[in-house]
Amino acid sequence: KSKNFNVLVAAHCFSDAVHIHGKDRIFVDHFDWINFLGKVSLKTDYRWLIKLHPSQYDNNFEKMNDLIKNYPNLQLLPKETKTLDLLKKINCALTVHGTVAREYPLFNIPVLNASHDGPYVGYNFSHSFKSLKKYKNALMNLKKFKVNKKELNKIYEQYSVKYCLHYHFMGFEKHMSL
Repeated sequence: KSKNFNVLVAAHCFSDAVHIHGKDRIFVDHFDWINFLGKVSLKTDYRWLIKLHPSQYDNNFEKMNDLIKNYPNLQLLPKETKTLDLLKKINCALTVHGTVAREYPLFNIPVLNASHDGPYVGYNFSHSFKSLKKYKNALMNLKKFKVNKKELNKIYEQYSVKYCLHYHFMGFEKHMSL
């Protein structure tokens, strides 16, 4: 592990639907979120590592570079960066409503969601926020966050509800057209 406190920013696709889980959001869009993190990064001694969404890396690379050029503490990770390598190097992860919120706690890495209406809000295996003020305060104190190990079994519940029940419920299968 680095001597620094390493924060992973699990960036969302810029074209992704920021309001998919509700319209009362802390941030207007994913640009707004990254810009806010850039401003906060200037006030911390953390090492900020940005991992672009793997399915849209090429489409978002230039946009992200333009967005973070004024924030020297934000470091864009190469496309070939593997999650398994990151698990050994990071101390905390940030997302708006991404799957890292249920994945990284299994590896004892706390995750903060910049959302109060995402898919994890009813669970305590990651941390969700309702206001910009509380979220900013949390970012300034990331070293205090821990994984609630008593809640890890709820990750499997959330996954089951999201993926198993969503596609097969009470004998009716959801058919998806390609």
